[in-house]
Amino acid sequence: MTERMSKMRYTKARLAREMHISPSAITLKFKNERGFSQSDVITIANILEIPPRDFGKYFFAQSINDK
Repeated sequence: MTERMSKMRYTKARLAREMHISPSAITLKFKNERGFSQSDVITIANILEIPPRDFGKYFFAQSINDK
């Protein structure tokens, strides 16, 4: 996500402003301390021009543990 934000020249603060949330709220979402709502995903996708076919790449990345 941060790569896409850089490409589109967005900081977390600017993204938060456009989403009408506080910079601390966006930080908590990016640190996985708060979840992204469906509305958040759609808003961010629209702002960053992420097509629906790429949602998984940006919003639903999986983590795999080798245990």
